[in-house]
Amino acid sequence: MTVNTQQITTVLKELHRISGFRISLHGIDFHEIAAYPEKNLEFCENVQSNDKELARCIECDRTACIKAASTRNTVIYTCRYGLVEAVSPLYDFDTLTGYLMMGQVLASSDEEKVEEFKRAHGEIAKNIRTVMPDMVNSYVHIMTICAKYLTLSNSVPPRGASLARSAKSFIHERLSDK
Repeated sequence: MTVNTQQITTVLKELHRISGFRISLHGIDFHEIAAYPEKNLEFCENVQSNDKELARCIECDRTACIKAASTRNTVIYTCRYGLVEAVSPLYDFDTLTGYLMMGQVLASSDEEKVEEFKRAHGEIAKNIRTVMPDMVNSYVHIMTICAKYLTLSNSVPPRGASLARSAKSFIHERLSDK
C-alpha cells in the first residue's frame, strides 16, 4: 500500500487553515512525508540553518514522538525557543504508521511577553502566529481527530502487513464460505 498524499494534503491544509499551525506528517522513522505549508516558519528555517540547532530541533521532535508512541496519546510540548508544538501517533490496529505534528506558534495571553520575544528575535520572528493558550488544546484536539481519520481511512498504511490487517483480509475474503 502507498500513502494517500492527496487525502493527506487536504487534511493538512484544512488543519492549517483553522489553526495557523504548520502541520506535517512523518513516517515512523521521523522523516517528513508531507507538510502544509511546505516550508518551515522563517524563524525555524533560520534557527535550523545552524547544524547544532537543527540537531537539537530534531531531537526535541523525536523525543516527543517517542513519548506519543509509548503513551498512544497526543503530546504537547514547547521547543527550546518557546514555540508550542504537538505530535499525535498514527496507528493501524496495533502498528505504528507515523506521526501527525503541528506547531511553530507562540501560545501566550501576555502581549508584552509576545512583543518581547519578537523584539529579541528581530525581523524573522514577525510572522510567528500567536494563539491563546486555551486554544492550543482545542486545535490539538482537532488534530487528534484528524490523526484518527487518517488512520481509519488508510491514508497512512503500515509498511508491512500487520497481523491484524492480515486477519481482517482473511476473514473478508472467506466471509461467504461455509
